[in-house]
Amino acid sequence: MERFWFEGVNTPHVRIAGDAQSLRPFASRIVLLLRFMKTSAIDRLLILAFFGCFIGGSLYLVAPIRPVHIGFLAIIAAGLASKDLRALLFRTHYLTGLVALLFVLGAQALWVENWVRYVRYSVFLGIGFGLFFLGGAIVARRVDIRWPIAACTLVWFVIAFFPFFDDWAGATEFRGYLLTGGPWGNPNTMATVLVFASLLWFVFYRRMPWALFFCGWFYVILLSRRADTVAFAIFSLSYLLFFAHATWAKRLWLLSIWVLVTVISALAANNASLIRATQSSSNTFTQAITLKPESTTSQSELPSFLVEKQNGLAAPNDTLTAESVASASSLLSDLGLGSIRPGADAIRLVLIADMLEAMGKLSWWQWVLGQGAGQLDLTWSPDNSRYASPHFFWLEMFFYVGIGWFALLTAMFWSLDWRGRVAMVAMGVAGVAPSSIITVGPFWCLFGALFFKAFIEKTWQSNG
Repeated sequence: MERFWFEGVNTPHVRIAGDAQSLRPFASRIVLLLRFMKTSAIDRLLILAFFGCFIGGSLYLVAPIRPVHIGFLAIIAAGLASKDLRALLFRTHYLTGLVALLFVLGAQALWVENWVRYVRYSVFLGIGFGLFFLGGAIVARRVDIRWPIAACTLVWFVIAFFPFFDDWAGATEFRGYLLTGGPWGNPNTMATVLVFASLLWFVFYRRMPWALFFCGWFYVILLSRRADTVAFAIFSLSYLLFFAHATWAKRLWLLSIWVLVTVISALAANNASLIRATQSSSNTFTQAITLKPESTTSQSELPSFLVEKQNGLAAPNDTLTAESVASASSLLSDLGLGSIRPGADAIRLVLIADMLEAMGKLSWWQWVLGQGAGQLDLTWSPDNSRYASPHFFWLEMFFYVGIGWFALLTAMFWSLDWRGRVAMVAMGVAGVAPSSIITVGPFWCLFGALFFKAFIEKTWQSNG
């Protein structure tokens, strides 16, 4: 499996004869190190920015400084020092995107209500654009990102495996069992980042990163990350059927390994991922109907949202008192079925329904320019708190930047080749897993690389 990290990449040929053939993997890494030492200062800055973007979203260097902030500064430094990067920004459609973003955010200042969230989310979008540009810059300059991705992936799994790192990584809340920690805080986000890293490799090198893929595939099935499992499945099956430069015999061999890893992952999780996904899907819409309370409840009652047992069975559709919840929890414990918990899928459906309702209340200029960065005010049903995370990023961004968001996604999909379209579909499916990916650097880097492929690559290559 070692060689799959470097499959399909044009590395310099190293002549090793006779019994020294076994040294090829070691020699390849020496070549990579030598190539890095010979890279320009600009490329090193871009690699530093890439590390800052990918190493982990919940890590602090020294509070409140995160690695992504260092990466953003490295992007600015590289842009100031490189004439080529300035040309990429100011003579291509990246400038169009930057001007549009600044215009939209400036116009929103006329009607925003929550200024604290407006400033915070404007900063998020500004850093996001920097990482968006980083993705295109790495493609344009053909910067070698194989070993940074490999190194970051190793760091992710080490931090996720050992609870020792949970306080530093902000993963204490989600630590439940094996690999539920990690430098992205939430296992949903880490699973999604594994998808994005695999897609980025695919977009850059037009090859499947098999070692990275199988690590990610094992992780998403072990932890029952359903959206990311679907995204990985779309990506891998499309690659094996349509894009792999391999004989059908080799494709069948790789497919058999895929099936084997799937079985091992499912067995390691005691089949919980497959069982819960099947059992809970039939109850999601029923839960959503009763999730949003129609009237205010007293402090002695829980909010009138429906709860589900861990085995997927739904509770009655009436208001639940604290006594009834305690009684039901005791009964489930006696039966060995665990406890009760809020229906997460139902909460997501209610949030989507609330967003669609909010869209109908927007003024025409807010449809064009957005309601305002950070202004989407949703209610979190379990405790009725305000400004809940939307849990559906692709619709969330409409409220921050307007209808142009959907126009951009459509134009990109239409302009990409089929490889890029597969990457966009997989990215779209994986992007709904976390509560939001607006602060997830690997998303913006991948999105920027796809933007470059869609609108800039042909003219950039023709101009030398």
